[in-house]
Amino acid sequence: MATNNTKIIKQQRNNSPVQRTVIPVEIRNRLNIKPYDYLEIFTTDDSIVLKKYVQNCVFCGSQDDGQIFKEQYICNNCKQGLKGDQHD
Repeated sequence: MATNNTKIIKQQRNNSPVQRTVIPVEIRNRLNIKPYDYLEIFTTDDSIVLKKYVQNCVFCGSQDDGQIFKEQYICNNCKQGLKGDQHD
C-alpha cells in the first residue's frame, strides 16, 4: 500500500462516544485537508479507508477549477467550450 516516497504515519485513536475519530494534524497537513473538505470513505476486507475527495470534470476528467452544474462538476475550460459557438 505504501510506495517508496510515502511516509507512513501510524497512530491509534479511540472513537468518541458519538462515534467520531479525529484525523491527526500531521496527516491533515500532509494531505492538505482543510475544514469542510470532502473525504471518500470506503472499506476493504478488513480496513476503513479515508481518501481526500477530488472532483473530476464530467467531460474531460480534469481536476482544474470549475463548478457544479445540475449535480455535475464541470471545469472552467469545458464550461467555456459549452458556451462557445458549436457550429463550425
